[in-house]
Amino acid sequence: MGNLIIQDPIPTDSNFDKWKVYNSSTKSGTYSVINGTSGQAITDLSYYDINGTSSTWYKTSYFRNSDSTESSLSDAFQPQNEKYATIRQVEKFLRLDIISDTTTPNLQQVADVIKRAQDNIDYSTGHAWRKRYSGTKSGDEQTARYEYYDIEHYFEYHTGRPVYLKHRFAYTLDANEGDALEVWNGSSWENWISTKTEGRGNDFWLDYDEGVLFINARWGITRPKGLRMKYRYGESKVNKTVEEICIKMAAIELLLGESRSAFIPEGSFSSLSMGRRIEIMQKQIDNNLGRLREFQVVSSTN
Repeated sequence: MGNLIIQDPIPTDSNFDKWKVYNSSTKSGTYSVINGTSGQAITDLSYYDINGTSSTWYKTSYFRNSDSTESSLSDAFQPQNEKYATIRQVEKFLRLDIISDTTTPNLQQVADVIKRAQDNIDYSTGHAWRKRYSGTKSGDEQTARYEYYDIEHYFEYHTGRPVYLKHRFAYTLDANEGDALEVWNGSSWENWISTKTEGRGNDFWLDYDEGVLFINARWGITRPKGLRMKYRYGESKVNKTVEEICIKMAAIELLLGESRSAFIPEGSFSSLSMGRRIEIMQKQIDNNLGRLREFQVVSSTN
């Protein structure tokens, strides 16, 4: 599989000349450097971890070779720059030469464009085809925040009291991954992951694919904002429609960029004019986003 790690440009007024990549099999695990004991040149701000998987975590740092000074490690992250479309797919679609750290646009610029397109797709559809964390605004944010819900539906025989989450395809609840399920008992938040039992015939259960939590409790009253959750969600595979949308979104942003004439001369991308080509792609994007947009059962106050 592999993961592409792209480092931010060197901090202003610093004299670091290298950067390091560390990885770990878990977010809170032990991290080991993987791009050399002293890292790689700061002029080469991309590194491809051929052994990386969807569960690999990374940290990066800046390094000064002359005296072995190293910056603090970054927060742990999982690369989000190539989930819906790759740099090579955008490159091929626009008929560009190979994009590198020194081309115009460079790898960092195209990766940022793709990440913005991915966030736009998630926001526009209310869904995700990658791992996302509740309460976050971007795929780069990898620490979940609470979502608050009303417990307003009454007990249903055989299922329980339904609470409709904001997102489908939730991941199996795991406190070690930062997930939380807490119910307000009138004086404090009660941690149901640690104090209750999950299961169809137990205290609560989740229809993970549909994003519906069922509470097996026969309370006679509703509880406004009575439940809060942190969870992960997102489909495991990217369908071709999402891929096409992301490629075209990225292509439009690059075509509209100030430097477009430097890498795509007018007339080389298509027999159609640039403006007409962009107009057609935008209509295709809008139509496809409309078909993917989620319908949510309203049950939350936040």
